[in-house]
Amino acid sequence: MLAGRPWQPWDVRDPQRLACYVLSLQSWHGQLTRDERDECMAFLMRTMWELSNVYDPEKDRALSKGRRPSFQSYAVFVLRLRIRDWREQTVRQRSRVVSLDQLIADDSGHPELAGAFAASGGDVEADSDSDFQRVVAAGSSAADRRLLQGRRPAA
Repeated sequence: MLAGRPWQPWDVRDPQRLACYVLSLQSWHGQLTRDERDECMAFLMRTMWELSNVYDPEKDRALSKGRRPSFQSYAVFVLRLRIRDWREQTVRQRSRVVSLDQLIADDSGHPELAGAFAASGGDVEADSDSDFQRVVAAGSSAADRRLLQGRRPAA
């Protein structure tokens, strides 16, 4: 709401409904958690606000095709592109690789994990599960078995 009235950019009467429509066009929209959906909707609304501030009906491509300029058409076109950027960024953040070295170094966040590694003494064979050792030994090369035993592979 702006000054007591709902925000209506250009020819869009319900911007939230337009954002929902753009989200519904994505094949992956059903896979979002409630929090992700809320984040995506906030992203779309923020992007629509930014678009409404730079939209110029005189430069709308519809004019060159003999049609009436429409912010709604422009917004749908741009939002469909920008929502893909949002999704890629979200997936990239979710699939970020976490290194055990980072976890050990950051013992303030995971003191029990750092303590467990420090207490283990670094003996891979003694600290490994016997089932894990059997799987690795059955399908591994001699170099892998040497690493499992804590020795350097032969050059």
